[in-house]
Amino acid sequence: MINSATFQFPYWFQREEANHSNDNSECRAKRTRNPWGSMSYADMITEAILNAPEKRLTLNQIYDWIVKNVPYFSNKGDINSSHGWKNSIRHNLSLHERFVRLNPDGGEKSSFWTVNLNAEKYSRRKQAKRSEESN
Repeated sequence: MINSATFQFPYWFQREEANHSNDNSECRAKRTRNPWGSMSYADMITEAILNAPEKRLTLNQIYDWIVKNVPYFSNKGDINSSHGWKNSIRHNLSLHERFVRLNPDGGEKSSFWTVNLNAEKYSRRKQAKRSEESN
């Protein structure tokens, strides 16, 4: 377990706005990549996990954190409007090496996800090569 009193965010987890605090709002608007702001799905997942007391969350806890803390998603928690973005969350968890799945212990049903603080920000998992024999 990480001691929250001495915990520091990894060097690569810095919001873009922090590096450009003197920019005018027009320049900031140009950096916005998504309807919810400049954070990627992977950045939102990372922030959710690192803000958790034990630095780990289940998939549903990640969904809940995003709905509660990212205004764009505040009305997108229901089943009819959540399919697409929830799929993107699952995709990012499995794609990036910075997210580590912790398998459940005896009594727990859901796996927990945590952040590997030693992984590079944009490092992706290696995909298995397809067998040449299958052609």
